Amino acid sequence: MPSQRSKSNGVHTFYFVVIRPWIPAAERPHTVKPKTIYFSSRDELLRVDLSSIVYFEADGNYTRFVSMNGLSNMVCLNLGKMEELLALRFKDAPGTFVRIGKRFIVNMKYVYRINTLKQELTLSDQTTFTMTLSISKVALKALKELISPVPVSNKEQ
Repeated sequence: MPSQRSKSNGVHTFYFVVIRPWIPAAERPHTVKPKTIYFSSRDELLRVDLSSIVYFEADGNYTRFVSMNGLSNMVCLNLGKMEELLALRFKDAPGTFVRIGKRFIVNMKYVYRINTLKQELTLSDQTTFTMTLSISKVALKALKELISPVPVSNKEQ
């Protein structure tokens, strides 16, 4: 291993330099789970496991996202760009995250109840958390049709 030696005031300090071969990014083994995204700003780095994200919410040019444990973060990315990023990340499973109206993108595995009359969407894993969002009737009807295109009724005919 190459080393450098410096001498100051009679004390010897050794600096070891480790040289590793350069490997192109495409050939490197992936150490990051494929459903993990990193958001980097000037002051911080945020690692997000997308499977734990319940929903994304637009806030101007920013996007706020909420995870299963209620933890909320905001990133400097508008909801349209976030939607594109999710589409790229989930191209093998395109229905994982769905845009609902202008304001929300929800994780479809947590959709628990759609109430168009009250204009509420309830998101839950049915064990540890439940969150309710206020969403327009039009957007909720479109989501309902996406999930269940054929109306199901309790009434006997």
